[in-house]
Amino acid sequence: MAIQNLTDELLYLELPKGSFHIRQELEELNQRAGGTNDCDVIVDFANVEVLISVNISNLLILRKQLEEQTRKLILCNVSRMTKTIFEVSGLSEMFKFAENKDSAMQTVS
Repeated sequence: MAIQNLTDELLYLELPKGSFHIRQELEELNQRAGGTNDCDVIVDFANVEVLISVNISNLLILRKQLEEQTRKLILCNVSRMTKTIFEVSGLSEMFKFAENKDSAMQTVS
């Protein structure tokens, strides 16, 4: 899946299946968000079956970059199992979650 510009100030990434592909997409998103791209970001987990530590690390890096730019990061379509990973690791309070893409877009507008 490719990173999409939904608006001039909103990037959207639907994560692919497979941890390696997720890692690649998140690293690319981190590069874009760390540059001059002053955008909010929605990351869609609809296809994610499992989340590994390297991908959580990339999400934390992305969150920090966006926070420094006073921009928002919204995670949507997060399965109960994946959300439990965030909760057990103590990271659920660090991220904003939305039920789906539409509600995530309302959160950033």
